[in-house]
Amino acid sequence: MNHKIIICLFALLPVSLFAQGIEFFHGSYDELLTKAKQENKPIFIDCYTTWCGPCKMMAAQTFTDPTVGTYYNANFINAKIDMEKGEGTTIAAKFNITAYPTLVYLDPNGKEVSRSMGFKKSEELINLGKSIKGNKEKEYADKYNKGNRETGFLCEYAELLLNLGNQAEAKKVTADLVKNADYTNKKVSEIMLSTTTSPYDAGWEQMVKNIPQLEKHFGEKPVKETFSYYAAMYGKKECKKIQTSTNEQDCGEACLTSTAKNIKGNFGKYGKELAANYLVKNYEQGKDTDKYVKTANRYLRKYAKNNWEANNEHAWAVYEKTDDKKLLKKAAKWASKSVDINSNYFNNDTAAALQYKLGNKEKAKGFAEKAINIAKSKGEKADETEALLKKINEMSSK
Repeated sequence: MNHKIIICLFALLPVSLFAQGIEFFHGSYDELLTKAKQENKPIFIDCYTTWCGPCKMMAAQTFTDPTVGTYYNANFINAKIDMEKGEGTTIAAKFNITAYPTLVYLDPNGKEVSRSMGFKKSEELINLGKSIKGNKEKEYADKYNKGNRETGFLCEYAELLLNLGNQAEAKKVTADLVKNADYTNKKVSEIMLSTTTSPYDAGWEQMVKNIPQLEKHFGEKPVKETFSYYAAMYGKKECKKIQTSTNEQDCGEACLTSTAKNIKGNFGKYGKELAANYLVKNYEQGKDTDKYVKTANRYLRKYAKNNWEANNEHAWAVYEKTDDKKLLKKAAKWASKSVDINSNYFNNDTAAALQYKLGNKEKAKGFAEKAINIAKSKGEKADETEALLKKINEMSSK
C-alpha cells in the first residue's frame, strides 16, 4: 500500500527532479527507425566500443547528466550501439565508423544529418544537439558569407564546425584569425590549437611560438599530447610523400630519418622529444626488435624516465614481440621502473608477464598477485592475470 502511494506522489512532482540522464532505446536498428518515424524525431546514436576510454567516460559522466537527459529525451530518439557486436558491425560499415566515440545524428528516415567524434562534456553535447535541431550551421554560414569577421563570431562558428566534425571547413573559417590571433585570449587559443594541425597550415609557426601561452591556458601535458598527435599525423603524410616520389613500398630508414628531422625542426620546444618518439613508434611496428629496444631505451632514459605509462607501454610491446631473453630482461627493467614510479594493475601485470617469460617464478608470482589485489581492491576483474598466475604456479621454481 505504501509503495503505491509513493509512486502516486512521485507522479505529481516535476520530471526533472528525477531525471536520470539519456534514455536509450533498446531494440533493433529497424525498430529504432520505425520509432523515429512514428514520433517524427531525429535519431542520436552513440557509436562506441567496450575498450574505448572516452566512450566509458561519456557513459558515466555525460549521458547520466539529468540536464543532458532532459534535452535529448525530449528532442531525439537515442540509441547506444556497440560497433563490434551484433548489428553494430553492419552499422559501423554502413556509416563508415572508424573512431570512437562517434556521435551520429540521423533524420527520422535514417539519413545522416551530422556526426561528431570524441568525448563531449554535458554542455558541449547539449549545444551540439541544439545546433543540429536549430540548423545553426546554416545560420552561421550565412553571417560568415555576408562578411562577419569578428573574433568572437569566428571562434563560435569554428567551434560549431568542429563539434559537427567538419574540421576542413573550420580551418577555412579560422584562416581569418591567423593574421592577428591573440593567444592571450583562451578561446582563440583553443580554436587555433584545434584547427592548426600541421606545419603546412597557415599560422603554424605563430602557434608554435605561442606554446608557452597555450600551456598557461591548458597545462603542459594536454598541449604536449596534442602536438604529439599532430606529429604522428604529420609523420604519416611525410612518409607517404617520400614513398610516392621514390616509388618505395615501405617507409625505409632514409624516409624515417628525414621525417624525424622535419618533426624536430617544426615542433618548437617539443621537437626533439617528438622526433625521438616518432622513431621509436615506427621501429616498434618494424621487424628489427633489437633496434626497437635500443631506440626505446634511449628515448625512455632521456625523455620518459619518470613516465610510468611510457615505460609500461614499451615493456609490454617487447613482451608481445619477442622471446629473446636479453631483450626481455631490458623490458623487465622498464616494467619494474614503471611500478616504482606508480604501482598499478597494468604495470604489475606487465612485469609479471615478462618475469614469467624469463622463467623467474617467484618474481612473476609476486607481481601477478599484486596486480590481482589492486584490481580486486577497485572492484575490477583480473581474469587474464589470474590465468597467468595459474601458469606461474605450475612452473618449476628457479
